[in-house]
Parts: sequence; structure tokens; C-alpha cells
Amino acid sequence: MRLFIGIPAPREFGTTLHGKIMPSLDRHGIFCVPQTQYHITLAFLGEREAQELPGLFERFDHVMHDHLVSSVHCKGVITFPSGAAPRTIVTPVIEGKEQMIRIAKELRTGLGVTGRMGKSIPHLTVARVRKGTSIDRGKLVRSLGPLIDIRFIPEEIVLFRSHLERSGARYERLRSIRLHK
Repeated sequence: MRLFIGIPAPREFGTTLHGKIMPSLDRHGIFCVPQTQYHITLAFLGEREAQELPGLFERFDHVMHDHLVSSVHCKGVITFPSGAAPRTIVTPVIEGKEQMIRIAKELRTGLGVTGRMGKSIPHLTVARVRKGTSIDRGKLVRSLGPLIDIRFIPEEIVLFRSHLERSGARYERLRSIRLHK
């Protein structure tokens, strides 16, 4: 099973964002993430066996016990990789970023995720670029960036299973923890 932990964006965030960006993106080899799948990824757990789930659930609950998350502000657009041939279009977290990085580190440590974390840029993926598609990165950032400026207070953190399918990824919620009581 391919697993990751993320903070889902509220449904209205997805509807608003999707409505703003879809007319600009859903063509020319760029496709929007389905509006029900917007999330901020905190920790990628990789491939795990089903028998590991009870232990992961227990450690996940322990790490996230009594966490409160303040407002998150996503604004603008950047691409990954940042140079030539971007594959992913994201909106970075500009407020709440340090908190997201801290939680991600706690999750990685608590869940035994190995390997370097690398430069962490908390973000929400809004679209993907099909392999072989050439885009004008500067033009994309200039035209799409001003459309994205959304704040929300995260309500939950979720351990997801990612099903990779021909039509794209489909996410299954395996465990959820409320962040505010």
C-alpha cells in the first residue's frame, strides 16, 4: 500500500480553487487535481504492508495527540521542479508554513520514515503536467498566481492510501484525527 499523511482542504476551498483554475489549465497537457483531492502533504510513508497498519495507526494517534493547527494561507503558484520541464503546479503555504514543517518532522520521526526530508515547501498541488508537455513556466505563474489566495483552518489530518490508477491517483482515507475539538 502506498501511504501518505495530509491535511485535506475544506470542500469550499476545492470548489473555489477548482472554479478559478480549471478554465486556465484543463488543456494543453495540463490537468487539474480533482477538487475533492486537494490537500497539504505532510509525510509520504511510501509502500507499506497491510500488517503494518495497526502500528502506524497507534503511532499516528500518539504523534498527533492534542495538536491544534492555526490558519493556513496558500497564495500564488510555483512549479516543481522549479527549472525546466515542470511536472507539478502547486500553491505554497505562506502562513502556517513553519507549523506544517514542524508537524511533518514530528510525523516522520514518530512513524519511522527514513531518508532525507530535503527542502520542505509545504504546498497544495493544484495541477499536474503530462510528461512531454512543454509549458511557459513564467507565463503560467503570472497568469495563474494572482487567482489563488485562500485561507482556511485545518480541521483534520488524515492517513491516506493512494491508489495509482490509469485515470490518476485516487485517495482512500484510512485514519483521521480532528485537529480542533
